[in-house]
Amino acid sequence: MPAFAPCPPGLIAAFTDSDNFSCLDNFSLLLDAEVAPGAVAYDVPSPFDKETDVSVSTSIAPDAEPIRAGSRPLWLPGLAFAAGGAVAATLVAAAADAAGVPLEIAGEPIPLLGFTQLAFVFSVVGIALAAAFRRRSGQPARAFVRTTVALVTLSFLPDLLVPDVDAATRVTLILTHIAVAVVVIPGLSSRLR
Repeated sequence: MPAFAPCPPGLIAAFTDSDNFSCLDNFSLLLDAEVAPGAVAYDVPSPFDKETDVSVSTSIAPDAEPIRAGSRPLWLPGLAFAAGGAVAATLVAAAADAAGVPLEIAGEPIPLLGFTQLAFVFSVVGIALAAAFRRRSGQPARAFVRTTVALVTLSFLPDLLVPDVDAATRVTLILTHIAVAVVVIPGLSSRLR
């Protein structure tokens, strides 16, 4: 790493290796603005924050705090994946409905918006799981994929065990779970690598 921070005061030098860097503000760093995974950013204190000498110095202070840029943003993209999963579930249910599959359990119709809402809510639970694995696991992507695949598999049980449900409806319900999983699990696991 160079012995100086090549960025103006108030910006952060994000070093991707010993020779390459990007100057970012805190917001850009938060959004992972082209900072390579594993990069380390140093917050260089502004010389104007000191009460003494106001001369501009670009050296990294010994008390500069490293900021890990290797963890990619999760919540905002996660919500986008959740919305995509909800749309996928709704499209599967709408296609089944258009094909004449009865979307009802024990005579009660399942509204299309119900697929959207439940898919989104449980996808948000998946985002929370991904965030927890990111903080607590040495291999967060692997742990997340294993756990969520197991949970999706378990989510088939109510669809299979509830009485008074047409076989085509059961298949449709399972396909909606799979549609959400196909969108959300790879998307979130890619953010954990």
